[in-house]
Amino acid sequence: MELKLEFCYYLQIYTYTHTLITGDIYVYENLNSFCAFNDAAIWAQLSINSSGQATFGGNTTINGLTAIGTSASNTYKLRVEYNSGLTSHAAIYANSTNAAGGIHSYGIQGCATGTGYTNYGIYGYATGAAINWAGYFAGNVYATGTYQSSDKRLKKNITPLNGKDLLSKIGLLKPVKFQFLSEEELKLKGLPALNTKEGDHIGLLAQDVEKIFPEFVIDVPYVIEDEKESVGDDTKVVTKAINYQELSIALLAAVQELKAQVEELKAELNNK
Repeated sequence: MELKLEFCYYLQIYTYTHTLITGDIYVYENLNSFCAFNDAAIWAQLSINSSGQATFGGNTTINGLTAIGTSASNTYKLRVEYNSGLTSHAAIYANSTNAAGGIHSYGIQGCATGTGYTNYGIYGYATGAAINWAGYFAGNVYATGTYQSSDKRLKKNITPLNGKDLLSKIGLLKPVKFQFLSEEELKLKGLPALNTKEGDHIGLLAQDVEKIFPEFVIDVPYVIEDEKESVGDDTKVVTKAINYQELSIALLAAVQELKAQVEELKAELNNK
């Protein structure tokens, strides 16, 4: 059975008779026209199998609104929704491999321009799970500027920090120098990949900090799939992370308390 495919602003497939197409369809380019046959031997520009899966062999341009797994919306040029019971899944997966001689390779590149009120190059939002990350980066993160929300109107139960108490706790912390495990060592221990910088680092151990400042330490669960992409109790791993940003505020309060004590001692010495 031969099918004629006409290509203009819309893609249309016509059959000259009322025929039910039950097999696969392959579309190839023939000079200025496109034709469709049920013949996989012909190199196809477009192939659609009987399950509805489509493969494009050339460039594809979509001018209208596009939706995958949901209905189109005027808010999004491309809208994708993916509901899955798989252990790990992504609505959109992007991978860019830099070939020899390449300079920059971007998995995802976001850019927003215009004269509106606010532009977001990339906007992330996560909610509903036990642990939610609007952004998760396995490796170094570089930024030319960062801000964290701190508006007084967004907060409640505001109380000053007890500098004396914090000063005594800060003295219990044990700064260390260390090296991260290599990717191979992490894999052998059943721990998640970190993609960290090699060499020496300085910092604190989360288990030690948790004993002194439990409010600055959280558990981060990971699910590590085995070679069969299945998950068992032995593949669920929890590591600990420190909120260094809030810990730095505790250090600030401790330094202020220390300064106050030094000023008090100076005043006593001057009065003698």
